[in-house]
Amino acid sequence: MPRQTETTAKAKAHTQDLSGKVKDTVAAEASARAKELQDSAAQEIESIAHTADAAADAFQDQSVQHQVLSKIADNMEAMAGQVRAADLASMSRKVSDFARENPLLFVGSAALAGFAAARFLGARNTGRARSATFGADPWDIDPSPRHGTSVDTSDHTTVLARMNGGRNA
Repeated sequence: MPRQTETTAKAKAHTQDLSGKVKDTVAAEASARAKELQDSAAQEIESIAHTADAAADAFQDQSVQHQVLSKIADNMEAMAGQVRAADLASMSRKVSDFARENPLLFVGSAALAGFAAARFLGARNTGRARSATFGADPWDIDPSPRHGTSVDTSDHTTVLARMNGGRNA
């Protein structure tokens, strides 16, 4: 029986050692990935700042548009610096504390940020969206030509019609 206890103790120690190594490796990988994302976010913010700065240059120096866009560019540059210099652990704690103290405001803010991000990402693909033809929307059941075009929709079948055995009802 002492042999089995010794083997069990060795296995337990080995398992604990291995789990500690795995934990350290995962933490290091997560930290590295978070740093990459932090740098990427800072670069995106700097890109926006450069775009605002270029837009400001399109206006006369004393115009309101130039002043507003220059101020936006300056603020975005400062924000990029803050994002780069931010300590991720303390930032994470602050967000967690805020979420615990103000759950409804946090959820609302997260939803608003999600909608804004979706709208921003959707706006970046405007070339593809403009070139979309009739039938891009799977629930579109209006087979009539749009805006005076002569689109042949005789073979157009909606997803709803396919699910109902060919009937649009």
